[in-house]
Amino acid sequence: QSTWGRVIIIMAFNACTYVDQMVVEYLVFRGFLNSAKAFREEEENDKLKGLQVDRIVRTFFTYIEDFEIKSLLELWDYMNSRFFSQLDSGFEKTVWKLETSLRRLYLVTAIKKKRSDKVNEFFNLYGSELQRYSEWKQWFTIMWIENPQEDAQFGVYFTDEWVSNLATNLINFFNLVFSSVARPKILNFEAAYQERKEMVREAAELRELLKRSQMDNDRLRIQIDQLQSKKTSTVSPQNLIANSLSSSQSTNATNINTSISNNNNNNNNNNN
Repeated sequence: QSTWGRVIIIMAFNACTYVDQMVVEYLVFRGFLNSAKAFREEEENDKLKGLQVDRIVRTFFTYIEDFEIKSLLELWDYMNSRFFSQLDSGFEKTVWKLETSLRRLYLVTAIKKKRSDKVNEFFNLYGSELQRYSEWKQWFTIMWIENPQEDAQFGVYFTDEWVSNLATNLINFFNLVFSSVARPKILNFEAAYQERKEMVREAAELRELLKRSQMDNDRLRIQIDQLQSKKTSTVSPQNLIANSLSSSQSTNATNINTSISNNNNNNNNNNN
């Protein structure tokens, strides 16, 4: 799928709020007031925030800051059943790694805020599940380490860079997911509208560029004509010298002829 195609798809999903408004307007126009009311109520409780990726990522981070681990995992499981499960099996590791990172960020945040009760709660809830995975074995010791942020193994998870990379990875992954799954036709309509709008904008820019190019060409053509006109109307110094020499030679020849003619006349007169 082309890059532009993915951009259009992402634009379509980001346009869900606009489409939602269109649906409500249509329901009200048709007189389906109860349906419009129910739709608004569902919209207010929308778990996926209109499929706007940045809002979804902020929701996950808000759950972590507020220590709502159950809400975080419920939202992740919901997205997994709705979208991740439709991806190629090759993405299973990516899904698991991102979920693992969110869980680890929860523990790191609890430790930073000195909420040992939340750390204990986490392992009480999910310890039996996670102990089956090798990548979690060392994490069961984190609560016993005095300064885990300085530990060689755990220190990286306490850096702002790691948290920023996690947010970026989530955004990129969700964009990929939403560009890969099947979408309803009403969103295709919005995508087509956005695509036409972009094409009209690009066409206007090209027309303006062509107009400026034509104006530049006209100015150049005028300048060239002016230079050629000056060239033909101006006599060069070499031509002036040549003309002067030619005139001088002609005058001298005339004078010589006149002198010879006068001499001949004088000779004739003397003979007489």
